Order: sequence, then structure tokens, then C-alpha cells
Amino acid sequence: MKYRVPETFRLAFLSLILLLPAAAAVGRVGEQDVLKPDQAFRYAVDASTDEITIRWTIEPAHYLYRERMSYESRTPGITLGTAAIPTGTPHNDEYFGQMHIFRDSLEVRLPISARPPGPVKLALAIKSQGCADIGLCYPPQVWVANVELPAAASSTAATGKLGALLNSTRHPGSRDEPLPVAQAFPMDAILTDDFSVEIHWNITPGYYLYRHTLKASTRAESVQLGPPSLPAGTAMSDETYGETFVFHTPVTMKIPLIRRGPAAVSLPLSIEYQGCKLDSICYPPQRVAITLDLPAVRTDASGTATPAPQTEAEQDRLFTLIRDGNLLVVMAMFAGLGLLLSFTPCCLPMYPILSGIIVGHSGPGEKTGTARSFLLSVAFVLGMAVTYTTLGAVFAAAGAQVQAVMQMPAVTIGVALLFVALALSMFGLFDLQIPSSWQTRLNALSGRQQSGQLLGAGVMGMISAAVVTTCVVLMLAEGWMTR
Repeated sequence: MKYRVPETFRLAFLSLILLLPAAAAVGRVGEQDVLKPDQAFRYAVDASTDEITIRWTIEPAHYLYRERMSYESRTPGITLGTAAIPTGTPHNDEYFGQMHIFRDSLEVRLPISARPPGPVKLALAIKSQGCADIGLCYPPQVWVANVELPAAASSTAATGKLGALLNSTRHPGSRDEPLPVAQAFPMDAILTDDFSVEIHWNITPGYYLYRHTLKASTRAESVQLGPPSLPAGTAMSDETYGETFVFHTPVTMKIPLIRRGPAAVSLPLSIEYQGCKLDSICYPPQRVAITLDLPAVRTDASGTATPAPQTEAEQDRLFTLIRDGNLLVVMAMFAGLGLLLSFTPCCLPMYPILSGIIVGHSGPGEKTGTARSFLLSVAFVLGMAVTYTTLGAVFAAAGAQVQAVMQMPAVTIGVALLFVALALSMFGLFDLQIPSSWQTRLNALSGRQQSGQLLGAGVMGMISAAVVTTCVVLMLAEGWMTR
């Protein structure tokens, strides 16, 4: 007689086994002092008439997430601008992915966009989240600080940009004289990883940058710039641009990089921006040229290249797959793609040509056997493969030069004009055909090759490849160049 363990005991035993690792982890954490969130992350708030400064003090072996930090006003009538938070240190987090963190100390500047003129008390909601190096992460914290804002300064007699400019002209050397543009908007660019760059402007108080003027471009052929990301900015009614958005505090523009290969390259950047001094002059548009050295793409322990971000182009993902993938897998992939391409409209003329070759092998009233028909089809396909292999070898020998030439403006415009001419021919504007003498020779050659011989089927396949080249040869050329 077998003894059956009660279900309750079995569940309790299973729960005990599952909880043992967690209990061990808790025991390890308990061996060290675990601080409360308000002890690990302390802050102090200072306020002026138009700006709030939050200074964080972070205990050793603790850190705060930049992306998990935000500030908001809970007092009606007081609106806060975009917080100027430093970039932080890149950190690959096992829960949140690629993040930025702060250790030891941190200073955040928070502009006040709108407020009552007199003294007022602001209820400032401070949201943050941090962790300890021992493996403990605190839950998101929300603190509300009551901040006393002093009365707003009264407006000066000379208002507007022209009045301030005249005032600074009458008193040269005064503290209201506009700074040089490089001092008003110090700028730097850093590589955050192999596939992204950040451009940071540290805007001097009393100055602002126009959001729509912040741009970056490159002339590099091996690297492309993805769409940049910027904060929303503060709405402003401008004398020159009308309703626009500006930045009064430091701002960072994040740009993803789309790389065509893993090698180390130089990235020349042209950075544009324009800004003004509050109630004073506006600087002319600025363009700064810098060059960053992109290191080779880092690889993991197995030697596999780190994958590019989601903004990577489809052709670059195909390039990576062909370059790093298993040869048998790549061959199977191209076989599948070739099978799918055979159903495109460009390949439809091949069906009557192949059928004519097979039927032409038989005399009147005769039928071609299945084996013979298969051999004729194979010879026809191998003839096409010879043409594509030759073209692929040519592209492989040329390498990246072909891709560079095809991206030249003259070549792109020429191809576009050729397509327009071909379209006009299809609409009947003119007839586009090869010379009649060539047609006669091709017809004669075609008539001789349709006798059903294997060699003739192969030659017809080589000739017919020109018909479907526009559909399938680009895929083969890409594969050859990447290998």
C-alpha cells in the first residue's frame, strides 16, 4: 500500500524550495546596512525669482537613475519649464536596459515659466528612483517640497531687445553686455555608445536657444544620422519666428547613428544652432564643425558584434546577417528569397519561354517525358544562374565602390530621368525597341535554341536572365558585396 503525501504538504515543500534563494539573498543584504530612501538620497532646494535649484547628495555605493527622475508643480498658477539634468554616466541596467545614473552628488536647475508676481509658496513634487550596489533597488519615490519663491523682479524702463541693446551700448563693459556666442552657449558632443551621440548646450542664464534651429548633419558615407530627439521646450511668441519653442536651460540632443560596418571610422559633424539674449540681441545662425572618432563596434564574449539599435536600416540588418551569419543559413535564406522573387511580375515571361522550350523538344503529337522536362528546366535555370553569378562576381570585385557610385547625385538623377523616359514610352509617346537587325538575329537564335537540347535550354536561360534582372539582380548584388 502506497502512502499518498497530502497536497498541502507538497505545496508547502515546493514553496520552501523556491523561497530558499530569495531568503539567502535577503540574508546577504541584511549583513550590510540598508539605508532608507530619504537617507540614501538627500536633497536641498534653493529658489530665485525665475529658477529653482535642487542639489542631491547621494550616499556611497548608491545611485539615482536619470530617466526615472522628474519634477512638477502642484501649485495652480505656477508652471515649470524643462528640467536641466546633467547627462549622467551610461549604465546597462538588467531591468531598464540602457540608462544613465548619478553618484555622489547632482545639481538640477528648474526654470519657472509662469508664476504670480508676488511672494508665493510652491508645492514641488520630486520623483526619483535609485538603487544600492548590494543589489537592492528602491521603489519609485515621490517627495513634495514646499518652496518659498521671492517676489518677481519689476520690469525695467527699457523693454524689448532694442531697448536692452541701446542700454548696453550706452554702458559698455557693464554686466548686461552680451557675451560671445561661444560663452553664451557652450557646446560639446559625446559618444554615449557605439550607435548614438549626444550634443549638449549649456545655456547661460538670461539666454535662450531656438528649438527648431538645432540641427546636425554629416558628409560621411559610412555613417548616417538618424532622427534626433529633443525635449519639447518652452512656448514663446518671438518677433522673428512668431510662435516657436525655445530652451532657457541646458539641453541635450540625442542622435542615433546608422553604421554601414563595424570598423572604426571618423565622423565629421556639422552642428547648427541659433540663440538670443533675453530682451537683447539675437546672434546670427551658427555652424560648428567637429569630428568624432567612432571606435570599432564592441563585441561580446563570444565575439559577436553588438547589435545596432532599432533605428538601423533594413539594408544594414541584411548586411550584418550576411556578414556574420552561418554560410548554410545565408544560402538557405537566399534560396527562399529567390523562390519568393520568382512570383514577381518580372518573372512571369519566363513561364511561356520555358514551356516553349519543353514543348519544342517534342514532335507533332508527341509528349515530352517527365524526366526530360525536368532536365530541360534545370538546364534553363542553370543558364540563368550563370548570368547572375557573373554579375555577382563583378559586383563583389568592385565592392563598396559600386555602392558609392550609385549614391552619387549625378547617377541618381540620371536613373530617375531614365525611369521618366521609360514611363513616357509606356504611355505611347514614342516607341523604344532594339534595332531590327538585332531582333532578327535574336529571333533566329531563339528559334534554333527551342529545339529542346539541353545546351540550347541553358543558352536560352542566359539570354532570358536579362528579362528578370530588374527584379532579382539587386538582391544578388547586395549579397555578393557584403560577402
